[in-house]
Amino acid sequence: MGATTPELQALYNARAQQEAQLAANAQQAGQQQVQFGAGLVGTGQQLGIQGQQFGANLIGTGQQLGMQGQQFGMDTLARQQALEQQRIGFGSGLFNQAAGLMGQYYGGQQAAYQPYTTALGQVQGLEQLAQQPFQMGANLGQTASTAGARVGALGLGGADISQRLATGANATTNPYAQALMAAGNPNAMFGQALGNVFGGLFS
Repeated sequence: MGATTPELQALYNARAQQEAQLAANAQQAGQQQVQFGAGLVGTGQQLGIQGQQFGANLIGTGQQLGMQGQQFGMDTLARQQALEQQRIGFGSGLFNQAAGLMGQYYGGQQAAYQPYTTALGQVQGLEQLAQQPFQMGANLGQTASTAGARVGALGLGGADISQRLATGANATTNPYAQALMAAGNPNAMFGQALGNVFGGLFS
């Protein structure tokens, strides 16, 4: 590349050196860019691996926290159930104590009423014993009244019989007069007349 003049030759040589330097610089810059890109790729891969590891760690941590939360919930539920059982036991104890106190209260009332109940039973027994003579007297009075009524009926019956005997045909008929009348009657036999008279007396 020899120039016609030394000045042109020096100019072309300077340009050629600049172009060579620029090419060398461009190549070096390209290599640097390639190296920078490779570094970025490595960094990206490393960051990806770190991100994956971080995500896996987060998943593991979340699973662990979930298991811990589940265990905490189970423990809380067990504590609540235990507390509920304690409350139920406590309530049952209070109910049993209240029932016992009520039983003692009613037992005390019954014990307090027992003398009055006993006295009332004794009074009722005495009343029944007092009613027995009264009932016996009433029965005897009824029996005596019935007997008196029967005696009165017998007396009336006897009076009726006496009246019949006193006012009957046999009582008012004179047997001797009938005998004499029969004796004076020529159509009747004297013996038959006597038989009729005495037969009527004993009939």
